[in-house]
Amino acid sequence: MSAHKKCVVVGYENRMRSAEAVRWGAREAYRRNADLVVLHVMDSGAVTYREGPVGHDGWWPDDVIDKGAILADEGADIARVAAPGVRVLTLALAGPAGQRLVEASVDTELLVVGPPELGRFASLWLRSVSDAVTAHAHGPIVVVRGDTGRSIGPDRPVVVGVDGPRSGHDPLDFAARTALSAGAPLIVVSTWYYFTDPASAGADPAPVAAMNWLREPAEAAVDAAVAVARNEYPTLEVVPRVIAGVPPRVLTDAATDASLLVVGVPTHPALSGLLAGAVSHTVIRSSPCPVALIATGPRLSRQDVKEDHRAAGPAP
Repeated sequence: MSAHKKCVVVGYENRMRSAEAVRWGAREAYRRNADLVVLHVMDSGAVTYREGPVGHDGWWPDDVIDKGAILADEGADIARVAAPGVRVLTLALAGPAGQRLVEASVDTELLVVGPPELGRFASLWLRSVSDAVTAHAHGPIVVVRGDTGRSIGPDRPVVVGVDGPRSGHDPLDFAARTALSAGAPLIVVSTWYYFTDPASAGADPAPVAAMNWLREPAEAAVDAAVAVARNEYPTLEVVPRVIAGVPPRVLTDAATDASLLVVGVPTHPALSGLLAGAVSHTVIRSSPCPVALIATGPRLSRQDVKEDHRAAGPAP
């Protein structure tokens, strides 16, 4: 399959939350007038060795390949029921799940995945798949969790978190376009944090000055984002909010009635792990609605991704 611009890719496994991701992805593909590709990845770590290495360039038993295709078809059936008018394609790939999902994110409108299951392997999933995808994917990712039945529309706003100047492919652009296309309001949120309750500071000039110093950058970030959104999308309803509190909690609280929460993930190697771990992964685990993760660095082409993987060498 060659990925193209009008394509939503959804990862499917044989589990309940993955099925919810397929349903959400199917409805969103229909809304965007895009094809839906149901992708199942047969992770090399789950297949035993025989005569040689098992992987993308190695040997895969026929029964494993057949099972992958069957699971992709199963996901496609779920998608067709959820959105009868959408064109559904299937794809079964072999190899490391995180790497294959990253590759699938190139030049697609959306990559849709389910959240980690609670239980013994949740932390392993977050590290081996979620970390890889959120830090290295080259297009928008939606992690489907919370109330997946919410449709983006006038009664269900899109919430976006902002914390500084916008970049080439930042969360604000994605959130604004999504809200506008669905006739939904856009809520722009920035946070600031002080170690004590602002209400308890009283008239003491020291904490008041400190709080003002901390609050001002958040206000500036929201003002700048709102100005950009209103300038580029004049008909879009934009609501600014500056809220004191810890960012993940503020964002998830702001998304209580939302259809989609949009947050940024920096692609710079020195920053991606820090922000993804501190904010994005916390939001993924606690959001009341699906979460869109948007890379704040430049997108790469499919050829760039393949060259990156070749340069990195085989996984240890």
